Amino acid sequence: MKAQLLTFVTFYSLLVPSIAQFFSCEGVPACGVLALESGLGPGYYHHKTPSVHGLWPETGSYGNSKCIAPKDPTDPDTVYGCYSDGNYSHQLDFEKHEWGKHGRCAGVRNAEDYFTQICSISKKPLEVMATKSSFSEMHQALLQAGYPIFKVDSEYSQFYLPACLHQRTGKWIIAAEESFPAICGDHPSPSPKPSNETCRPNQHGPRCRSDSDCVDLSGCVRCAHSGYCTSAPVSSLRQNQKQFSEALE
Repeated sequence: MKAQLLTFVTFYSLLVPSIAQFFSCEGVPACGVLALESGLGPGYYHHKTPSVHGLWPETGSYGNSKCIAPKDPTDPDTVYGCYSDGNYSHQLDFEKHEWGKHGRCAGVRNAEDYFTQICSISKKPLEVMATKSSFSEMHQALLQAGYPIFKVDSEYSQFYLPACLHQRTGKWIIAAEESFPAICGDHPSPSPKPSNETCRPNQHGPRCRSDSDCVDLSGCVRCAHSGYCTSAPVSSLRQNQKQFSEALE
């Protein structure tokens, strides 16, 4: 069995294409590609329907993603839904291969978290691909559906979709590379800006056209002739005018 597994992994490793292009995380700690097979390629890459190949953090010579180890490195012991199309033993061996080569750098909790996320984020793009019968049609369908594509692997009929690891949630998200900082960066929610929609004594408030522009604003009671909301009620204004007139007598 060990010899068969070694032969399988060695043979499959020879088939896995090199991405070649250097992948940049654009400032987020972990990023990579979601590899989707069209099913129209040679050998292991030829099957009836599109399927997911794997989620590969682009570390080392492939890109500047950090290798973030899982909390539990134990190998998978079950075949997950998006890998279930085929011989059970073969697919479990393949999952162990993917976990050992890629999953243990993906910043996930364990193998279950890794493969569950793969099945989740690959579901919709695979559904898009399944509506088409040719590789070029699948390519166009993915683009029209809004999916970013890092690379088109014509040799093995695969698409590599860029993805990043969200720093706070630990979830992988398909996104264009230039969007990684905004989508996966650890940005705290901005503090609410102080509102200028208030009225203070002896100061202009917000601009207004009628009293209705002011009555719902903090401290404001009416729209003054100046075109600004004010905190001074009409009665106070009249009292001030009376006092001013008396002072002139």
